[in-house]
Amino acid sequence: MCTAGADYGDQPVISLAADEAGRPQPVEVTVRGLRYPGEVVVTRFWAARLGEPLRGHAMFRLVLLTEACAVAPAEIQDRRIAVAVPSSAGDAGLERLNTEARALQETRARYAVAADPGLDRL
Repeated sequence: MCTAGADYGDQPVISLAADEAGRPQPVEVTVRGLRYPGEVVVTRFWAARLGEPLRGHAMFRLVLLTEACAVAPAEIQDRRIAVAVPSSAGDAGLERLNTEARALQETRARYAVAADPGLDRL
């Protein structure tokens, strides 16, 4: 069970360890004085079973994907399930920055940094 450690106060501790990947980790959150049991699943990719209706005492499921991938809304069969997917725009943004950096390097390589002989006449 995922419990709060002394160093974290009332915050739940979620394991990112590989051996916990894809497994529901029980958590409990308090909202306005009421405690809600739930589960957090940290996994690399989406699996249809993660969208299946909740069972037992869990009142919510938070699925944290570590890789960007598409999740079809129809695969989430319970409105108490939330899925967090990292943006794939980060890769596109990084590629754009790399392209700009290459263009700057090429421009600098082609730009002749030397005194203009015509400047002496001015």
